[in-house]
Amino acid sequence: MTSELSRMTRLEACIERINELWALHEPEDGHGDGPGPCQLFVLDRRFVKGRNGCEWRLGVSFGGNPFLPTRFRGLASPATLPGMFIFGIHLVGTFGNQISLFDEWLDDRQASNGMTTEDAFEMAKSILREMSDREYASRVSENPCNPELLHSSDRWLIEDFEVLRGFEKATG
Repeated sequence: MTSELSRMTRLEACIERINELWALHEPEDGHGDGPGPCQLFVLDRRFVKGRNGCEWRLGVSFGGNPFLPTRFRGLASPATLPGMFIFGIHLVGTFGNQISLFDEWLDDRQASNGMTTEDAFEMAKSILREMSDREYASRVSENPCNPELLHSSDRWLIEDFEVLRGFEKATG
């Protein structure tokens, strides 16, 4: 029981840090009237090896929908999805016990408004699981047309990483 409480405490601290540094689900107009910050972040076991020991991975967040349907979207922006909540797909790098965000919104998925955190956790895992290895590798590789070899890590729980805004050591 103590280890489970310790894990939950680390998880809550990690999500708080993600909200502080990455602000993934903050309303894009800067107003605090959105449905809420990031509530969970699921990291995939799969990764591509980068230079200097960095592991490029995808993660899925769940939280308030930060995108306003009335705001102009760029050419590479994900489509605006309806609903109060949304899943975001993000490119992250892990280096040892550190994790940092490198692409805020590669893609997104609609979430139901009445979804519990437990349902959202299962759905986030499903979003990653349903992505083929080829698609996954092309999304995390330096050259998407020539995807690199995928590896699998024993470390995938977000609470086992220190959330950073960037790495101090140069990665690539």
